[in-house]
Amino acid sequence: MAALLNVAVVGGGIMGAAIANAASRVGAKVRVLDVEARPGCGGSTRSTWAWLNAQKKLPEHYRDLNLAGLQRWKADWPHLINPCGSLVFGDDDSRSLTDAVYPAQRLGSGEVLQREPGIAP
Repeated sequence: MAALLNVAVVGGGIMGAAIANAASRVGAKVRVLDVEARPGCGGSTRSTWAWLNAQKKLPEHYRDLNLAGLQRWKADWPHLINPCGSLVFGDDDSRSLTDAVYPAQRLGSGEVLQREPGIAP
């Protein structure tokens, strides 16, 4: 009988969760340690989510690769994906308004403040 492997993963963001998931799939006993009350919402994951999205990725084959990666994340780890959108300031890219994958809309200052009250006008 093989010895049970104990694994500690530091950080419960998107990469830590993926590592923990992979280790548990091969039979390891896994413990994830994270300082966040809601892992995946802080630290590197919050800053680097762009690695998994396809917004404004060109050329199109690069965008398609990113979309495939995001779809895989959604299929394999749906509890880790929490789409919340984003606010982009000073961007006048009209293509964003017709993007079927990442629909966008222009917001006035009042609408921005309703969605994100902590932003100083």
